[in-house]
Amino acid sequence: ENRNLLVKERDKRRVGKMVGEREKKAVVVVLLVLAVITQVAGRKRKTQEVEETFSLRPNRGADSVEVSVGSHTCVFRYDIVGGSSEDWTLSMTVTKGDVECVIHRPQDSYLYFLSFDASISGVDLVDVSVYDNTGEVLRNDVYYISDDGHVRNEENWEGTIREVVLFGA
Repeated sequence: ENRNLLVKERDKRRVGKMVGEREKKAVVVVLLVLAVITQVAGRKRKTQEVEETFSLRPNRGADSVEVSVGSHTCVFRYDIVGGSSEDWTLSMTVTKGDVECVIHRPQDSYLYFLSFDASISGVDLVDVSVYDNTGEVLRNDVYYISDDGHVRNEENWEGTIREVVLFGA
């Protein structure tokens, strides 16, 4: 009978230790999950995005569209001719002070650009890419970056674009 009591006491301690170990592991898992959630939520707060769809309407003279995130504004100015309007998108992403601005049409554009000008306020341009209707990067001799940080077409360019990407820091 004493032996049975001793065995029962020993088993209770073992079960108690096992529950304690399980609880410790559960607490560690919960803390890890909370750390991951906090980190992901922190990243989301540090990245801000905005996107606007706009209609390019030909034969109306110079026009522009802009989007803003915080203290940064992306502006796209253009003068176009052609047969019919097209939907384009202007998006801007700000991540830890880096700014990306994308002016884009998902399919070929049938409009002819007499001129274009794109800029981002509040940053220095670090990289620029301009794509034609085939998705090829245009040579940098058909556009230039002005002293005031604007990307503009040169006089000798062919007048077709599908995408303009500006990256500033």
